[in-house]
Amino acid sequence: MSASGPGSRDGAGAPPRPPVRRPGERLVVVGNGMAATRFVEGLVAGGYAGRVTVLGDEPVPAYNRILLSAVLEGTHAPDALTLRSPGWYAEHGIDLRTGTRVLAVDREHGDVMLVDGTLVPFDRLVLATGSRACRGARARGRCRCAGWRPRSWRAASTCCTGRCRRRPGRSSPAA
Repeated sequence: MSASGPGSRDGAGAPPRPPVRRPGERLVVVGNGMAATRFVEGLVAGGYAGRVTVLGDEPVPAYNRILLSAVLEGTHAPDALTLRSPGWYAEHGIDLRTGTRVLAVDREHGDVMLVDGTLVPFDRLVLATGSRACRGARARGRCRCAGWRPRSWRAASTCCTGRCRRRPGRSSPAA
């Protein structure tokens, strides 16, 4: 009789294992957020021998979204958000492609098509695309809120480009 759960030998409850290291294997990560960065850091720490390509929709490397509010209030500089610099990816032989939107994944042919028509081949694929924030209930296209539209500061580009101005007399960002 075998026990299951953390610490057991049957794998139940054990943390996920990194992919088997195969030199020349092409691993593509779709998404460039906190989870994708952590995954890639794990590959580097584990000595993964394959070629890694990271495809991110935003024009900047992965950043700490949790600190966006601190940047808004001015307690942190925007550069404090960056999790790993483009140089870190280059040092580890990782092909980081920011500002790259994926149009389709063809599992049968083993490639990802970008919106510009570029095909990125893969042997293994990781989807780490994140999620969208829930921004409140809507009725006839309008939010039911106390006089202002809620905003989700999901992207550093929105937060750090001056779009988050406050209206006089309001306690929320301008709508």
